Order: sequence, then structure tokens, then C-alpha cells
Amino acid sequence: MAKRSLKITQSEVSLKLNLKDIFGKSVPNRSIRERIADDVKTTIINRTLKGYGVDDGTPIKFVKYSPAYEKFKGQTNVDLELSGSMLNSILPLDLQDSDALTIGIANKDAPKAHGHTVGKEGGANVPKRPFLDMTEREIAQVQRKFQKEVDSIQRTTAKEAFGQKPSVAFTAEDIVRALDQLRGK
Repeated sequence: MAKRSLKITQSEVSLKLNLKDIFGKSVPNRSIRERIADDVKTTIINRTLKGYGVDDGTPIKFVKYSPAYEKFKGQTNVDLELSGSMLNSILPLDLQDSDALTIGIANKDAPKAHGHTVGKEGGANVPKRPFLDMTEREIAQVQRKFQKEVDSIQRTTAKEAFGQKPSVAFTAEDIVRALDQLRGK
């Protein structure tokens, strides 16, 4: 699987990052996945506000606003921000899998994000300005920022958690008994 993949529909525009490809291993700690997702979101928003996007992994400068829209908005910098709702609606969509995370827009702002992503060629009434993606360089920055933390994660096996030697096999009955002990039954 590639390090990143996109989903572009009217109801969802999202970026899925393959954590196993990026870090060389799964990231079983959900709080680390949440922080990675937040860092990815911040990277995308900050780049977008500077007038740059990513098209199929390649960094691009956004197509200029029309003169009329520049006048309406009172600025020439293309930042895809009018009310702020579209960029602020970038959220973690799936953090359940320790091998991947997905962030994106899957709410009322999804059609707007879809339009910017596909542009006029895709039937939208705005030029193509894809923003919800990352370059290899941006992914490498995320990897460098979190690699030590990911490498330090110690997986606790069920055997270790229940205090039994790793050579002991567990049956379903053993697991139920251990869970009952934890619950105080």
C-alpha cells in the first residue's frame, strides 16, 4: 500500500495515511495516532492558508482568484478561506486501525472541498485547488517528528498483561476468567 491515498466524493474528501509504510511499524497507541492526525491537519491548513496545495503528491501554487472575487474578498492571496468552516471541518475520520489513519471532511462542507479538489474539470464552478493531501516531504516531516515516539511503544501482549509466561497458551476460558478477575467477580 502507498503511504497515502485519497477519497474524493461529494460526501467525503479524505486523506488516508499508511502508518506502517511511514513508520515501518503499526502505531498501536491511539493517543499518538491522534497527535499525528492533528499534526497532519495543522500542516494542511497552514500550507493552504499560504496559497499552496498538493495535487497527486506534488506541491502546487493555487490558481488565482478572479479579479471580481479578489475585490469581494479584499485580498489576492488564495487561502480557500471565506468563513473558515471548510478548513476547520478537517477532522480525524478513522483512528481505529493501528496501521493507518484517515483525516478529512465528511460533513456539510464536503461538497465545497470536493469542488476545490476536482475543479471545473470535475464539474465544479471553481478552478481546481486541491488542498487535502500531503507531499512526500510533508510526510517525511511527520515521520521525523514522531518516529522516536512510535519506536518507543512497547506492545503489551495479553500474556504479559495477565502475568503469565509467554509460553503458556490461552484458551477462551482463560481470557474470560482473567476478565472476570479484573472486574472483581
